[in-house]
Amino acid sequence: MRVGTADLHIHSACSDGQRTPSEIARLARDAGLAWFSLTDHDTMAGNAEADAAAREVGIGFVPGLELSTLAGDQDLHILAYWPEAEDLPLRLLLERIAAGRIARANEIVQKLRAMGIGIEPGQIHGLDPRTGAVGRPHIARVLLAGGWVGSFGEAFARYIGNGAPAFVPKERIDPRLAIGVLRGARGVVVLAHPGAYRLDGLLDELIDAGLQGLEAYYPKCPASERAELVRLAAEKGLAISGGSDYHGDAISDGEIGGVRVDARLLDELAARKEQMQ
Repeated sequence: MRVGTADLHIHSACSDGQRTPSEIARLARDAGLAWFSLTDHDTMAGNAEADAAAREVGIGFVPGLELSTLAGDQDLHILAYWPEAEDLPLRLLLERIAAGRIARANEIVQKLRAMGIGIEPGQIHGLDPRTGAVGRPHIARVLLAGGWVGSFGEAFARYIGNGAPAFVPKERIDPRLAIGVLRGARGVVVLAHPGAYRLDGLLDELIDAGLQGLEAYYPKCPASERAELVRLAAEKGLAISGGSDYHGDAISDGEIGGVRVDARLLDELAARKEQMQ
């Protein structure tokens, strides 16, 4: 049985976070965590570094990622723990998403340039085909650093947010497809921050597709909603996860470990992994 606490939702600079995987391992240790998971958006590029750093500082590490999907008109984020990075269908899906992210970023940059905003694709952190986890937050940071906007939020409101002049929709990845690929890669699949979605009958569809857990502990989740998610997970036979959704000191709602779960919940997630052996 695992002891201590865990933060199972953290992002690094390999996607849209600000800290390297090694820095995150040290911050997790300093926060008194016994375990942490790196769950970068649509990439597992930082997991090897995070694993090595965790061993160095003496805490437990769970490899992971967070896939971005679309269900109808909703962005739906799917967490996976312990997926096998060398699994071919998973690798091909991540490569497809990476190519789509880069193409989308380039199109956004071209729209911005047509509006007289002189930025170049090379300025956007993440335009690296080895990771490809570039997103609108990277572009927002370039706009802010160049003085084109006065805040991160203004970048989205004026230029790159949904419906704004330089907005470009992303490729639609169906959550059922994502769950199937992640399960095929022997990952334990959890719905991230479920209170943000209109679930209605969608949750049962996701469970039928292979969903194994709900993230019941996350920032801005009121106690009443958390209790309902815990109840719902028990009713549906789902495991529970949770974490800080940390992206960086300047853009997160809190610090690493600011939202944490009892490591015994990690035992339940690990049991789901063992059932797939």
